[in-house]
Amino acid sequence: MEVLVQLKGARRENRIFFWERIAFRISVGFLLPVLVSAYALYSVSTVSSEIAESKERMQRTWNGMRLNESKAILTLVKIRMHAQAFQYESTAELAKSMEGQLKDFHTDIASSRKSLEGLASEFSIALDAPVRKAYDDIFRKQEEIGVSISRMVSVARSSSNQEVVAARNDLERLLKETEALIARMRAQGDRFEGAIAERFAIEEQRSSRTLGFYFVAVLFFGISAAILVTISITGPVKQVLARIQDIATGDGDLTKRISTRAGGEMS
Repeated sequence: MEVLVQLKGARRENRIFFWERIAFRISVGFLLPVLVSAYALYSVSTVSSEIAESKERMQRTWNGMRLNESKAILTLVKIRMHAQAFQYESTAELAKSMEGQLKDFHTDIASSRKSLEGLASEFSIALDAPVRKAYDDIFRKQEEIGVSISRMVSVARSSSNQEVVAARNDLERLLKETEALIARMRAQGDRFEGAIAERFAIEEQRSSRTLGFYFVAVLFFGISAAILVTISITGPVKQVLARIQDIATGDGDLTKRISTRAGGEMS
């Protein structure tokens, strides 16, 4: 007898109460939507952060490119001014200054090209042939400017002033052509920037669609969980109420049992 009492007590201690079942169902039912929401926010925020960092990095690189191109144009202006001064005062200092400025011009254009190729590699966008050709034409024109400067310096040492003027006019023509090439190069670069901006727009749209998908999934799981939890809780109660109502009408069969799989207070 004592053993039977102990077994009943142990069974009572191990019994899962009704309120514990409700808490478990609610927890399981709403934990999945919460986890999906957390993952969606993490995923979308990560993508948005990467897009923002890429935009900022691209903007810094692009500003550096524009700065180098502006410095190159300014260098051409300095060469033009020194060439005009050299026409009236043919000194070795002015000649060295023009040669040094031409080297600075090459450095600025080469840096601009390197930055542009770096962006193309980072975003997996092939540089168009017109862009490459624009840079190649500028470098070829730079070589012609160097030859023209050397010719103007040599003419100034051994020829008349008219030949110096002719050499300076030829240099002026090359400088204008180079400025036109830089303008064309910048126009090509603007189109390349537009391609990168379009790539960013596609990524942002994809991120928005992903967020919308997760929102629909969370809504679906939330509604499904609410329905299932409600049915699992109210189902046994409705069954009992229906049986009680059947008994109360006088037509109930008192020999029938209400089948239940629960082990708590509701059973």
